[in-house]
Amino acid sequence: MAAVAGQKRRQADDSFPIPSARKRQAKVLDWASLPPDIAVTIAELLLAEDVVDYMCFRAVCASWRASTPSPRDPTLRDARFRPRRWVALCDGDGIRPADAGEIAFFNTRTGRGLRVRLPDIQCHSHRIVGFTDDGLLILFHMTSSALRVVHPFTGVSLDLPPLAPIFWSFVNDMYSIAWMNAAVCSSAAHTSTSIAVVIWFPNARGVICAEPGHRWWTVIHKRLQLGTALSFEGKLFGVTIRSRTLVQVYPPPSTRSHKYVVAQRIPVGFNNDPRVVCYFHLVAVKGQALVVVRLPHNDDGRPYTFTLFAIDTSTGKLTQVKSLGDDCVLLIGRDRCISVSAKDLPSLCGDSIYMSNPTRTRGPTILHILSSGTFERMSICSFTSHLGVQKLHSVRPFTLVDQLLTYCNHTEWSKGFMFHEYHANAAALGGDFLMKLCAQDDKEIRIPPLSKQDEVGMFKDYLRRRRGKHTGSLDKQV
Repeated sequence: MAAVAGQKRRQADDSFPIPSARKRQAKVLDWASLPPDIAVTIAELLLAEDVVDYMCFRAVCASWRASTPSPRDPTLRDARFRPRRWVALCDGDGIRPADAGEIAFFNTRTGRGLRVRLPDIQCHSHRIVGFTDDGLLILFHMTSSALRVVHPFTGVSLDLPPLAPIFWSFVNDMYSIAWMNAAVCSSAAHTSTSIAVVIWFPNARGVICAEPGHRWWTVIHKRLQLGTALSFEGKLFGVTIRSRTLVQVYPPPSTRSHKYVVAQRIPVGFNNDPRVVCYFHLVAVKGQALVVVRLPHNDDGRPYTFTLFAIDTSTGKLTQVKSLGDDCVLLIGRDRCISVSAKDLPSLCGDSIYMSNPTRTRGPTILHILSSGTFERMSICSFTSHLGVQKLHSVRPFTLVDQLLTYCNHTEWSKGFMFHEYHANAAALGGDFLMKLCAQDDKEIRIPPLSKQDEVGMFKDYLRRRRGKHTGSLDKQV
């Protein structure tokens, strides 16, 4: 009986013959022979999501690389090749990224992580000024005062003129040079195919601009002081500190009559009383520019009150926004704000705002849910004592929210500290240890003296611009 059953099984197996090795090899697809039009379509879909995936696609074979354009754009003007959705992480160990010579990046869309070594900071000659809204790195040479814009993944870099002439003739404040803010915009020149770098300072009024290949920086606004700014659609928008006015900073107005004030005054509540202390944050959400108004210490006991407005940059109309949607999350900081998707990062709560609040009473991280209007403490700090000194630490390992909020506060990130631990430990140590450490880092900057040739060149450039077409200014408008 068993013999009959075994014979039937063999007959059944024989009805499904196994192909030979030669036949299997003939059926293997040769991906290198993929038609160029299909390869281009796949590459465009990948590039729309992430430039790193696009670079990996081109690295597969020579035919795919030949049928797709190189991501090494020498002008850095093409926004498709910029590292969008990549943020820089902080190790939280007090070692500056400039000393480590490398930066850990995290993609908020895919969750992918990369650790990139940068030759410019490995030689300890450059200081990290910051990151643009689309991931480009801006470096400051600590002896020549020249700026450099670097793509962290392709290695393409563009050099800009030194800041020494601007420092001695316009800024003259070392802290403003050490902690300046910078943004990359599309060049306002119609014939230019490059980018423009715009810089503003924390303790000094004025906004300056330059393009790669220029010899000098140009002062485009003399008395304008920005509290926050956002690079959006190739332009730079900002909120002034005193007048609470939303303005277009770059491109600058071409004539006196051209109005570049987007909104005369942002409504903040309390009958727009100028004595009320409020904070503004600009952020891009799903292709829309938003301004977040934050008022501290409301009468009902809540730590803050948030009001959101959608900005129509063409008409200046502000429309109040009640909800961001279930999949949108805002993270706001002093130096930048970012928006991420709760679908891509499920550990974050949708339709909410995260902010870091390094105080002992409220906790280091606060979550505000827009739909319910409630606030929640996201982490708890604990005290430790070492050599008689009391320090304040958060629970480790650090959460994703801790990392994203530290990225939004560049001053602390550049020191290798988490945002809330930096301020808490500075307070616990009487403000001496970390403040001295910061001052020592800032002393590494050397601004070369202004030469006679630079003075003559700046004067000639000034006369040439005076003879040209008059350029309007925002100074009198705001």
